[in-house]
Amino acid sequence: MNQIKYIKLCIYFICLIICLVTHSKDLKNIEIVTEEYPPYNYSDKNGRVIGINTEIIQAVLKEIQISGKISVYPWKRAQKIAQNNPNILIYSIVRNPAREKYYKWVGKINKQRFNIYSKDKQIKLSSIEDAKKYIVGVYNGDILEILFLRHGFRDGDNLYIAQKNENLYKMLTSDRIQLWPIDEAAAKFLLRKNNEKIDDLGIAFKIPAKELSDTDLYMAFGTKTSDEVVNIFKKGLEKIIKNGTHKKILENQSSSTTDEKVEN
Repeated sequence: MNQIKYIKLCIYFICLIICLVTHSKDLKNIEIVTEEYPPYNYSDKNGRVIGINTEIIQAVLKEIQISGKISVYPWKRAQKIAQNNPNILIYSIVRNPAREKYYKWVGKINKQRFNIYSKDKQIKLSSIEDAKKYIVGVYNGDILEILFLRHGFRDGDNLYIAQKNENLYKMLTSDRIQLWPIDEAAAKFLLRKNNEKIDDLGIAFKIPAKELSDTDLYMAFGTKTSDEVVNIFKKGLEKIIKNGTHKKILENQSSSTTDEKVEN
């Protein structure tokens, strides 16, 4: 081996070692952010983050053999943290064109189905536009806020933006808002928590998936995270889907809204 080839080989191995050390350091510094969005992700009475999608995230972490602290923030803040810092994983987030440039998407972890609920079961809508004659309550930073603003609803006029979905449910029952768009599983959880049943409300409109581009829930990193780290998580998610772990967690989804869970 001549001297030039030897030097090139040495440089290659040095770069490889630096790369591996850097990625190893990145993986040790992974942080995870989410919001209070039961039954997918929420805090129990002891402050521990639980929920269906939390179990999926934990399964991925176990598969790729790393640890990561999960912190709960208001949704807009969680998104800013993920967007502005490297190695911050965010879940459960809907993928849409407005968010595309801010994230590197690991993959889908769950599905949603959105309805517009009403206390008055006589209210029936044929489109989202029909809701403009009512006051609609949406969650701050949520995909539904984006949807209704895009349709021309105005905050303080026919749109009320709240910090929690639970606040919106209480406003609906006290007639401060007339319509409450929300994911069906989340609505069922909140009503059960308040000793009510989803059948106590009317479905004024079932929001078509095409209105939201994509209603599935994802895990993602901000664009400041390296592709190598993102790919490690992608492979971890793919493995738990392939080995049946993901399916098993989803099959337990209905039992995640039992009275025992709600009390936590």
